[in-house]
Parts: sequence; structure tokens; C-alpha cells
Amino acid sequence: MEKAGIPPLHVLQMTTLKGAGFLDRMNDMGTVDTGRNADLVLLDANPIESVQNLRGINDVIRAGAYHDNQKLSSMKERLGTK
Repeated sequence: MEKAGIPPLHVLQMTTLKGAGFLDRMNDMGTVDTGRNADLVLLDANPIESVQNLRGINDVIRAGAYHDNQKLSSMKERLGTK
């Protein structure tokens, strides 16, 4: 999408806010706030500068569990996706 000229911020909004709106889930998805379902990806660089920065995943919070970079690397190794 970025290569098509869509600014990185709009790409992020399409996958968060607009995705939640499309699914009619704005009450519990789309933003990080108290009472919402939120899986988080913590990145090494600012994704608004380039969506390519989305590839630099450092940590993940999924279903309330924290997975640091070391644990993620271990999981990738086990799955053979490194």
C-alpha cells in the first residue's frame, strides 16, 4: 500500500481503526484503551515514518501475555521461520 502512494499513517489506520469500523467493533477494538481488546506489537522504529518499520517487531502482548524479543526468536526458531 505504501508503494502505491498511501501514507504510512493511513495504512496503519486502515488496519486498526477502519478495520474495527468495518467489523462494527468500534466499542471494543481499533484503539488501545481500558476495556478494549488489544493485542500490541512493540516496534524498533516508528511505523509512521515507513510501514517497512512494521517488520522490526521487538515485543508482543497477545491475549494478556507478554512475549519479549528473546522469546519471539525462540518461537521462530522452533517453527523454522527465522
